[in-house]
Amino acid sequence: MKTSRVTLSKTHKAIFGRLQRCVANLQIWAAFEITKLRPPHFDRAGRYGDFFIWVPDAAIFSFVVRICSLFDSGDDCITLDSYAKIVGMNRPIPQDVRAKIDAANAAVQPLRKVRNAYYAHRSSKGTMSNLFEVNKLTYDKLLSITQKTCAAATALGSLTSLTLPPLDLEPQEGLRRLLADLQ
Repeated sequence: MKTSRVTLSKTHKAIFGRLQRCVANLQIWAAFEITKLRPPHFDRAGRYGDFFIWVPDAAIFSFVVRICSLFDSGDDCITLDSYAKIVGMNRPIPQDVRAKIDAANAAVQPLRKVRNAYYAHRSSKGTMSNLFEVNKLTYDKLLSITQKTCAAATALGSLTSLTLPPLDLEPQEGLRRLLADLQ
């Protein structure tokens, strides 16, 4: 059975759209929260307190929810596995591509624990910072999860004739320029 081009195109756009937002949200959060990445004038930003408190919180929330959603289960979810099934209807998925999907899935598991405990079900297991610490989730680990997920999606996308959008893992430079212009 041949895959509907509309279904493939819709799934492709959904996957890469979510990934682009994941990358941007991770880098926005990092620019605010990771000292080595923070622009110098952020330290003078106390006069805009609410903005500098809630923007990074919203960015990490969006990152966690979106990247974990790429690994959800359920027949009606658009995930890397559902994308692989659609792509696999027209051609077999090579083992190296399947290995990238499996590696990304394994890497995201600690983050799924945080999503489930803190964002999805609001358990009493602790704060987000505490859950990140318990699950050994650092910026470098989040970046690694993102890189593995992008590699898996790109490998799947390369099996189609659809255009692969760029996944810039360093977009915080744009945020830095914007905030510098606002100074």
